[in-house]
Amino acid sequence: MNSSCGDYWRTGLVGQELIKILEERNFPTNSIRLYASDHHAAKNSFVKHQEVSVQEISPQSFRGIDIAFFSSGPEVSRYYAPLAVQNGALVIDTAVTSERIKMSRWSY
Repeated sequence: MNSSCGDYWRTGLVGQELIKILEERNFPTNSIRLYASDHHAAKNSFVKHQEVSVQEISPQSFRGIDIAFFSSGPEVSRYYAPLAVQNGALVIDTAVTSERIKMSRWSY
């Protein structure tokens, strides 16, 4: 099964490492979209040897996303992760792990 993935990051090392791991493990995706806050958007990154533009995150970013990876910090996660869940995405969040917040908090 191929999924559509969204990676929400601050163009930092965690997001870059996540993409690297997805590539190394040949994670089955139809598409990967990259998002960041407004001051980090409009940059580019490489995914599977293709240049991908980093878009500004918004509540509409989650349409068509099956899996949303968050590596942007707890403030962004607290606001956007519930929106991703409401749009049907599975949320995997490194900030949640570091803060020891239970995933059930975002279950509806």
